[in-house]
Amino acid sequence: ENMKCDNKLSVNSNRFFCLVDDSDLPTGISIQNLRKVYKNGKVAVDGLNLDFKEGHVTAFLGRNGAGKTTTM
Repeated sequence: ENMKCDNKLSVNSNRFFCLVDDSDLPTGISIQNLRKVYKNGKVAVDGLNLDFKEGHVTAFLGRNGAGKTTTM
């Protein structure tokens, strides 16, 4: 099904994400400037800002060691 998308984020020539302005939706959880440093000095997460909108499903995608589990 074709849908109109005015704000595309290209992944490659065959795929894109349609970015939707959800700023008017209520925020369920807000994270501001999250930082995690392990005892050995390794920085796992640095300066993460993230809003989870009510009624939305959110997933973390990224390579191993990117800080997904630490953020959760």
